[in-house]
Amino acid sequence: MDRNKKIVLIILIVLFFVLLLGLFLKNKSNKSFDPQTNDSDVQGSEMFSNFNAQRLAMKEAIIWKSDAKLAYIASDSKISQTGEGNDWTMIFVSKSRQGKGLKVIIKNKEIVSKEEIVFVGQGSDFTSGLISSEEAIAKVKELKGKENIEVLGVEAIYNPEAGIWYWGIKTASSTITVKAQK
Repeated sequence: MDRNKKIVLIILIVLFFVLLLGLFLKNKSNKSFDPQTNDSDVQGSEMFSNFNAQRLAMKEAIIWKSDAKLAYIASDSKISQTGEGNDWTMIFVSKSRQGKGLKVIIKNKEIVSKEEIVFVGQGSDFTSGLISSEEAIAKVKELKGKENIEVLGVEAIYNPEAGIWYWGIKTASSTITVKAQK
């Protein structure tokens, strides 16, 4: 092989590995909700992300009302410092069922309760345009004086006037609000 062909071959091999590394890093850092995730992926992890919990509960919400939207999500037990936990509560709303909501409770990664409740609020899609609870916790820990703060829980609530989801990061002394939109 002449020298030019060897250089081109080396460049192509390096580019291939850089591309593979880039794809790996992109997939590893993407914590957004993926509606294509299969159920074994959701059930298989040690702890539940907020997106996995929402995905599981959404199946019940759609059975309740096909136009169901999430209005509220919260961890129900102490979560990991990365924002994952096995116990979550969600409330879904529907334009066709004003003044009512569907409350879904997940314990140990399984739905244990679902009931229609009195609820006034609006919901929205809780999808890939949002940061995960893990990313919200990381933003809080970037704040001066909050680097080592213990996180007790997380919740997300939709603000219909602003059209924005917010994370509430619960600590022993306060709840710190973080905008959930990327």
